[in-house]
Amino acid sequence: MKKNKGFYYRLIRATFARRTLLRFLQNEMFSNIEINGEILDLGGNSKSQYYKHIMPSVGSSITYADLYDKSQNVINMDFTKPFPIKDKIYNNVLLMNVIEHLENYDTCINEIKRILKDNGELVGVVPFLFPVHMVPDDFHRPTESFIYKALNDAGFKKIKIQPIGYGRWTAAANLCGQKIKFKPFTLLLYFLAFLLDKIDKKDNKFTNGRFAFPIGYFFTAK
Repeated sequence: MKKNKGFYYRLIRATFARRTLLRFLQNEMFSNIEINGEILDLGGNSKSQYYKHIMPSVGSSITYADLYDKSQNVINMDFTKPFPIKDKIYNNVLLMNVIEHLENYDTCINEIKRILKDNGELVGVVPFLFPVHMVPDDFHRPTESFIYKALNDAGFKKIKIQPIGYGRWTAAANLCGQKIKFKPFTLLLYFLAFLLDKIDKKDNKFTNGRFAFPIGYFFTAK
């Protein structure tokens, strides 16, 4: 995973704002993403952190959907059941940290494919080496292979999946750093982890060609 210019400055700010390392690295992945046209955000809202990094193009329209948010501007629906939405409506669908909370997400992926316009794109992230978090429940930690199969089975063809992280030390720091209240210590832990992963042998980071210690995955599909 490439560190863009200003990476460490943004890391310092995010850490003192009590963002997890996974959340910070997810946001870093969004810097090169463009969304436009009719956009559906499943599980998000206008205050979601990623909107500081993903900027919809001028003239775009964002619709939000959630099972629990009862706001008037939100489509209230269960993502594990058929969506109350017509075919081929949206140019982009966002699925940010949602999959792990769905007991059965095959329906969700299939429905996303159905409501996307031709050449429309799904953009999503999902945690992997991350603590269990109930919102209101937590069911999955899908691997790269599992994500690819779910998307491919739904009819997506142009699938890109990028592991988030740098190695075993970054994965450990992500888990431990969340519990350190004194954030200068958290930063010290992160910097040490980045250094150790940098000097760690490449062979230690991969299993049969797959990155072995992702703290999450970023994926797009058309």
